[in-house]
Amino acid sequence: IIKEKKYDVITIGYNTKDDHKGLRIARKVVKDLGLKYVEISNEYNGEEWCHKFMSFSRTELYKLIAQSRFYLALSHTEGFGLPVLESMVAGTIPIFVKGHAFAEYAEGISIPAYKTREDWFEYDYEDVIKTVKYALSLPEKEYNEISSEIKSKARERFEPEKIFRLISSYFHSS
Repeated sequence: IIKEKKYDVITIGYNTKDDHKGLRIARKVVKDLGLKYVEISNEYNGEEWCHKFMSFSRTELYKLIAQSRFYLALSHTEGFGLPVLESMVAGTIPIFVKGHAFAEYAEGISIPAYKTREDWFEYDYEDVIKTVKYALSLPEKEYNEISSEIKSKARERFEPEKIFRLISSYFHSS
């Protein structure tokens, strides 16, 4: 278990022209708030905080997640969003858009969002800033309680045998 948190936030994603992962917004938040940031994306720019997508082993990736206080998930659209679940398992608290798949399973600190089309959620930049500031202001005791709670919920909800039974039931129903 890594106790030392080197980064305020981490973001991971393969972005597109329409910024569907919200990486450009995440960078603006980090700059505006002066946060220690690590990003793993396809938009590698040579900056010290930015790393090429798929350039780490799973162990190295999980270490970076565990060394971060929060996982910043600003996706406008998402199928599932595995890094959010991975951060929950690590006890790194997700700060996430309350829409799409995240609304169904993510635990942590949510950012209000509104649907603008079937598969797209928008949010106000001011709400993102307010939510991130709130998260960063959490007293250590409260942070640790939320971290433990999300770890526990991730293990309970996503236990492999439980998921296998659920998915299998779809194939065997009439």
